[in-house]
Amino acid sequence: MTKEVTPLHVKNRLPAVAAVLLLGAAPVAVPRPAAARPMENLNRGVVAVRRSGTEVLVTWRPVDEADLSTNAGAQFGLAAFQCLALVGEHI
Repeated sequence: MTKEVTPLHVKNRLPAVAAVLLLGAAPVAVPRPAAARPMENLNRGVVAVRRSGTEVLVTWRPVDEADLSTNAGAQFGLAAFQCLALVGEHI
């Protein structure tokens, strides 16, 4: 015994089908990416050198624009020595 679909059953399902179709077609809320903040090329980097057990000297060092050395460790070491020379007897 199969149940016949009468216009009354179709009429009752119509709002549910319409709701499903409308929800499926609704645009998904996608956050827009934030605008890029303007940046400035500072041509310097931050160096931190421990002065004592509780103190750290934080200073700027110039960035080599000529890219003569690709050894980052040597560049950091040189910057650390420059900072130590600036601090002098305070260490």
